[in-house]
Amino acid sequence: MAKLGKNSLLHGASGRIGNLVLRQVNGKTILCNAPAKRKADKLTEHQIETRRRFVLATEYARAHMTNPELKALYETGITKKKRTAYLVAMSDYLKPPSIRAIEISGNRGKVGKLVLIDAVDDFKVVSVYVKIESAGSLIECGDAKYELSAGGSWRYVVTKNNGVPMGSIVTVSAEDFAGNVATRMVTVD
Repeated sequence: MAKLGKNSLLHGASGRIGNLVLRQVNGKTILCNAPAKRKADKLTEHQIETRRRFVLATEYARAHMTNPELKALYETGITKKKRTAYLVAMSDYLKPPSIRAIEISGNRGKVGKLVLIDAVDDFKVVSVYVKIESAGSLIECGDAKYELSAGGSWRYVVTKNNGVPMGSIVTVSAEDFAGNVATRMVTVD
């Protein structure tokens, strides 16, 4: 790959010349080899699925860029790598959130105790849902609240006593702005 200077005859040009391709990247003219041709009939199932998800991501990003409010929201996520709101929207669609940790406070199974959730996304986690089950039956469920004062974690306050907290299962689901959902379960020991 070669970068062409501003005094170059080809500065500002783009397109293909034989086996070479001229591209404009951040106001600079880049000269590189043309990509190798691939045969579409030899795609694996994974490649087909990846292409399908990419097409859906571009449709999602295009639709959100037509709405000025949504475009402005995605502009808040612009970084060095994601230089436009369109790229932020595509990335948000393609990458689901993750639940890094679930912490259950002491005296488990008592009203008023906390379940702390560390849920993150490359753009924004919009909701976290907590479900507590014991011996196969539902004890309680509800939405966690985001608290910046708690180090930017999500908090769920237990509202019902659980007589048998050991072996209970706490299931947490986090949803991002694009509608992707991540789920993680922990067993109380």
